[in-house]
Amino acid sequence: MTDRLYQKLVADVTELKANNGDKACLEVIKDLCSRRILTWSISAHPDLKFSLALLKALMKQLPQTGYQITLHTDQGWQYQHRSWRQLLKRMYLRQSMSRKATFLENAVCETVFDKLKVEIGSLKQYENTLELTEAINTWIDYYNQTRIQIKLGGQSPLDFERQLTA
Repeated sequence: MTDRLYQKLVADVTELKANNGDKACLEVIKDLCSRRILTWSISAHPDLKFSLALLKALMKQLPQTGYQITLHTDQGWQYQHRSWRQLLKRMYLRQSMSRKATFLENAVCETVFDKLKVEIGSLKQYENTLELTEAINTWIDYYNQTRIQIKLGGQSPLDFERQLTA
């Protein structure tokens, strides 16, 4: 892990299905220091445009840190795409990609997805992707602002960040 905000980030994508069978693909970028989900995107189609939009949203909010920022991902096709890698380069972000069948670098994202899927309840209760999207957005706000984490000393990610920057 790290003790510096924005030094190490992790990204991943997961798929959820509403009761009517429509899918919602959720992609997140998370800070490994504060464990805050910095940015996320939800789409019915996890195409390159979807992933690049997430990276561009991150670009708008990253502060000047004075140190190298590393973004860890798995070997998803979007993370290997030339456009993704070029945008990372323009942002001065170093890419770290796990080897095949190795989930260690994005295990933190997998844990977030697992918690989300448990805590929002059965996906069958969400009739369509609009309802599911609202539940996901509400949960991410809760996760960042309210949900305490033992590894953060019993604080939420935002409270932990505020303490670090105070």
